[in-house]
Amino acid sequence: MRPVAPMRYLTVMLGVLGAFFGSGSAQCSTAEDFGIIYNGASPFFSVSQKNGSCMCPGGFSGPGTDVNITSNPTILSQATSLANHTASLATQAGQILSMQGSIGSLQSGMTGVQASLGSLQANLSITQNSLSSLQSTVNTYTAAKSCPGGSSISAIGTNGAASCSSFSKLTWLATPIVYEYGFAGGLGVQLGIPGIVGQGYTAILANVFYTCSAADHQNIALGNGCTASLTNYLGSRGAQPSTQFAAGQNRKCVMLTYFGDADSFSSFYGIWYGNQIIPLRSDGQFDFSNWGNNGNPGWIYFVVLGYFQY
Repeated sequence: MRPVAPMRYLTVMLGVLGAFFGSGSAQCSTAEDFGIIYNGASPFFSVSQKNGSCMCPGGFSGPGTDVNITSNPTILSQATSLANHTASLATQAGQILSMQGSIGSLQSGMTGVQASLGSLQANLSITQNSLSSLQSTVNTYTAAKSCPGGSSISAIGTNGAASCSSFSKLTWLATPIVYEYGFAGGLGVQLGIPGIVGQGYTAILANVFYTCSAADHQNIALGNGCTASLTNYLGSRGAQPSTQFAAGQNRKCVMLTYFGDADSFSSFYGIWYGNQIIPLRSDGQFDFSNWGNNGNPGWIYFVVLGYFQY
């Protein structure tokens, strides 16, 4: 036998070999009787008899005997075509194996990516749970509410119980409003400033000027529920207020003091009290009282800078 190139040995079941070598009962006539060897050189093939019980043309009858088939163009062409086709199949098989290896590596990589995605999804779920918990906490301690006049409020720690009474918005007047009121002595009255009354405002921001005809110590109360005459000064220096004040001091009133009497000084030219936030009644008016006035006349003067509204 001629040396066989690696990976070139082919066992081919060719019925055409029977036609070439004869078809008698004593001759090799079936596909199982022959093997073809391609030696890799110039188109040259060797035929090996595989079945020792048959006789083949060319004078050989034993297994392993070679015969040169290049003298037969038909078989040579078929064998050459078969060998080329087989080599092509081998190349394709190698490519397929290489592709399978690449696919295996890709699948392995995808498995790793899927594992990473799974871990990321788990972390995202934990983050979402944390955010949901935080949002629940924020909702518990923060409540928002829209109020008349285009304002809104955020109340902390109210668990959704925010109300417009918790907050009102200051609006500055383009032109401040001036209003004055003359009094004859001690009194408790309601004052209504034009442009403020009936507007739904909750308070005004005003500069207040006060003057009296005598050096008469008196406490001025301005606001909501301030008309009652309540003792709100001390009869002796340094005394405890609650031992001398009348009950009911917890009113929505701004308190201003005009000095006199035993204070040993008083404002001869009058006195300004700047930036006073004066609570209004529901109708837009406010109360004015001057407890301690001993019947001395005077004036109270307002410059309204702005108003508060829900």
